[in-house]
Amino acid sequence: MIFLIGKILRANKKTRKQGFTLVEIILVVVLLGIVAGLAFPDLSRVYDQFQLNQKVDNLAYLMRYAQSRAVIEGEKQRMVFTSDKRKYWLEEKVNDNEGVEEKYHRISGRLGRSFTLPRRMTATVDGETALFYPDGTMDKIQITVCHKKYCRRVSTKKINGYVYVF
Repeated sequence: MIFLIGKILRANKKTRKQGFTLVEIILVVVLLGIVAGLAFPDLSRVYDQFQLNQKVDNLAYLMRYAQSRAVIEGEKQRMVFTSDKRKYWLEEKVNDNEGVEEKYHRISGRLGRSFTLPRRMTATVDGETALFYPDGTMDKIQITVCHKKYCRRVSTKKINGYVYVF
């Protein structure tokens, strides 16, 4: 009897084809689609936070650069914001003894270009400009950059001469 059952099982193994059935493949694809659909909103949220963090860190870096440049060059530097607070750039004071009013021009190089926030981000700034002085101090300013419900701030109000990101 055992001999007969073993012979039948061996016969089934020889005739059985190897591989996956169409139903099994469709089931796996559907399950992967469900998992991807559940994970996608989390990925977009993580990307939004990453992009916000990157823009705020770049803004803080540019402010620290302006502070360092003011000390090294011995001239005032300023960060200028457009009225809608979406673009900003660095300018340096021009030595001009003729006029009473200080004159500035945009610094050269890649850090002198205009930086723009993406359309989905909004910014609020205390003023139109932020000055950086040769003694290492700077105007007290706070910049808040938001993307949907996430916000980050760059501030020089807490400690004089320090760019604080939170």
